Amino acid sequence: MTGRFQTNLTLFREATRGDEAALTPIAQRTIAACYHPFMGVNDVVDALEYEAINEYVAENLGKNYCPILLLDQQPVGFAVCRDITIDLIVIDYNYHGLGLGSKLLAHCEAEMFQAYPAIAAQCFEPDVPANRFFLKNGWKESLTYYDKKIDVKTIVYQKPWRGAKVQAAGQ
Repeated sequence: MTGRFQTNLTLFREATRGDEAALTPIAQRTIAACYHPFMGVNDVVDALEYEAINEYVAENLGKNYCPILLLDQQPVGFAVCRDITIDLIVIDYNYHGLGLGSKLLAHCEAEMFQAYPAIAAQCFEPDVPANRFFLKNGWKESLTYYDKKIDVKTIVYQKPWRGAKVQAAGQ
């Protein structure tokens, strides 16, 4: 994947392990502000106190493709892309509503379509804003399953590369 990509005031670069200290607080702030409507305040507090997101960020930096979105040279969002799946996409809550999430998603798509003819993303079913986000950006729901580990329904979205021919199951 390419190292840098620039549009207007935004710049993308691949995260390294040294970015953990800047990215973890972005994830923590955003989870604290956005996840309580569908997880409940106590579960969000528990998740943040348990430091699951800290471990997740540390585990993925340097191991998977993790682009950072910089605005005026400061990190304001990042994604975790594991093989064909965008596993996490986070824009700092303070920057929601500016179209930065769509820019980060488009960047991930462009990079991933260089290697794969179709890509996937997952959202918790109760996370209505995240589900709307993927639908608005041209993704199609392909599967819903119940994740026992975290006790929530999850929706899997797919998006084929514009030039790819998608075969029906069983062909």
